[in-house]
Amino acid sequence: MFFNEEGMFRLDEMVAEQPTFKKIMEDGIITDAEIEAQSNLVLDLYKKLETTFTPEQLKLIGDTMIETAVLQAAYQYKELQELHF
Repeated sequence: MFFNEEGMFRLDEMVAEQPTFKKIMEDGIITDAEIEAQSNLVLDLYKKLETTFTPEQLKLIGDTMIETAVLQAAYQYKELQELHF
């Protein structure tokens, strides 16, 4: 589910498959309203997590989300770095 056949984390693929991402990208222009709507959706999901999981589970979820964001940022910086060389 989270990994491809080569064992690589498939975050980009999962994002591209998300209906919310497809809707945001359908006209090729990302608006402030779309960003705000997605932000509100994410905040609602975080609030749902807080009422569903124990503090230990929330820490694991939070750590996983943060490290996933670090991985995504590292990929992006690596791509920019490769453009300069």
